[in-house]
Order: sequence, then structure tokens, then C-alpha cells
Amino acid sequence: MVLARECSIKEIEKIHEGTPSSLGVPPSGGSPTEPPEGGTPNTIPLEVFVHGALCVAYSGQCLTSESLGGRSANRGECAQACRMPYDLISDGQQIPLGDKRYLLSPQDLSAIDVLPELVRVGVASLKIEGRLKSPEYVASITRIYREALDDLRFAIYDLRVASQSARQSQIANRKYEMEMSFSRGLFTGWFGGTDNQKLVHARFGKKRGVFLGEVKKIVRDGVIINLTAPVKLGDGIVFDAGRPDEKEEGGRIYEIQEPRFKIPGEQLTELRFGHGDVDFSRVHVGDKIWKTSDPELDKRLRQSFAGDAPRFQRPIEIEVHGLAGKPLTVIARDESGNVA
Repeated sequence: MVLARECSIKEIEKIHEGTPSSLGVPPSGGSPTEPPEGGTPNTIPLEVFVHGALCVAYSGQCLTSESLGGRSANRGECAQACRMPYDLISDGQQIPLGDKRYLLSPQDLSAIDVLPELVRVGVASLKIEGRLKSPEYVASITRIYREALDDLRFAIYDLRVASQSARQSQIANRKYEMEMSFSRGLFTGWFGGTDNQKLVHARFGKKRGVFLGEVKKIVRDGVIINLTAPVKLGDGIVFDAGRPDEKEEGGRIYEIQEPRFKIPGEQLTELRFGHGDVDFSRVHVGDKIWKTSDPELDKRLRQSFAGDAPRFQRPIEIEVHGLAGKPLTVIARDESGNVA
């Protein structure tokens, strides 16, 4: 049973308690339930959506795209009207919104922080969005959730097994990789209940990546910022002036150095870009900076699935049948029962 993504963890737990488990044992314990006469136990494993884009409409049943452009979201053709900027009119008066104009654009769902709770309440299957996503995204996100489930299975989070600093580092690395794969901001959605102000930050409706900090000073071919995340040469960034519907400046980092410009109590870093790559007349002190590309990470992810070397092998049995003047027939079988 695939549950609606509006379900909270408390509601998922109630649903699980009201259905027999996959082993025919009531969730509360006790003896196995009796199967129907001549049949097997009534089993309903629960599946929940744990990562990817959230629809602003109830259960994804949105008619905005159909109404505006004739493309039905319910037929897989959503034009994503929710990702556009909107004006807010109240009693005929336009309400000033500042840089929060993306009123219908939810952040992306990430359930990695509540995975232990989902396991505890009896979820059997995790659903991850793959629509229009890259192979690198698939390689990254599926591996992260697989590893997180293995951590729970083998008690990696037990204080006796791993140190607090090691766990925090692991969590930070996973969050970084998820944000770089695709992120409009990550949030636990409705798992913790309804919190619309956190669900929709309203600042942008497109992929951003990892937040690096704000511009403190503009220098020749570069900027000085107080870094909040690591950067490397070759990383791509974008300057966010609060108007994502307009052309935004950005480029790849050519130099990283310690600046002469100092601010007491802050560790500043100077980032320089290729000559002419960024129009600094359009960059301002206070603009936010996001890392949108990490070539080293992309290369590592591609190596996990690309290349000539086979990634999966299993033995097969081959039968060959032949008669003079007749086509040769070859039958291949594997241990899983597949036949070609």
C-alpha cells in the first residue's frame, strides 16, 4: 500500500497498527493471525515517498498546469506552474513580498533525518523520485538511503560502535551529496506534521545546491565571503540576488586564497573566477552564493555505474541446438529463472 505523501509519521504508525504485518503477526506482537480458509495471511506492506519533489497540491492532484497550458499533471505532463513567482493580492491590494515570491514552491523532500522513525513504525518500502533526473542523481540518492538503512540494521549509530564526531561527519557528507544531486532546499515534508512556513521558503523554485555564504566584499575578478561549506577549484557557483526569475551571474572557481580584507571574528575566503566570466556590476554585497556544480563528485558518481567493466555478473547455462540447413538456436538460462 503506497501512502499519500501528506501522511505524518504518527498517521503512518496508526495505519501500520491497523494492518497485519508482512509475517502475519500483529504489530503489537502476539500470535500470528490466522490465514483465510485455504489462503495465506492478509499482508499489506507499507510504502512511503522519502525523497524528491513535493507537489503543492493535495496528493499531487493539481489542475493548474492543465488550466494554464493544457498539460495535465495527472498524465505526467506537469509544466510546474508552482515553480513560478506570484503576486499576492489581498482585498484588492498587492502585498509586498520582498524576495519571497515563490509562494507555491515547496522544498524538496528528504526523509534521511527521520529514517529511524519510519523503520520503527513499520514502513517496508521506500519510494525515491526519479522523474527527469540524471544517472548521477540516481547513483547518489539510492546509495545514501541504502547506506543509511544498513547503518540502522548494523547499529552504526550506537554510541558503542561509532563516535559522535564520526556520525556527525557522516550525516554532513550525506546532506552535502543530496543537496548537490538536486535540491530546492531539503525538508522532511509532512512527516513531522503540517508546517507550511518551513515547507515553502518562497525564495526560489529551481535547483540551488549547497549554500556557501554571503558576499562580504567585491574585488577584481572575485568576491570575499565567509564560507559555510567547503569549495574546490573547478566548483561552479551562482550569485543569488533574490531575483531567480532573472538572469543570474555565476561561474567556476579559478582561485581560492586568504584575503587581506578582514572582519573581526570571521574566517573570510577570497574566491576568484575566470576573467570576464562574471559581470560584477550585477553582483552586490549581501548576495547569497550557492555551489551548483562539483565536478569531482560527479566524476566519482559516474565511476560507480559507467565504464566498460561489468558491474554485475552471474553464471548462465547455455544450450545450443543445430541441424544442417536450419537456423542455429541458443537458449540461455540464469539462476534467477530468466530465459532468453
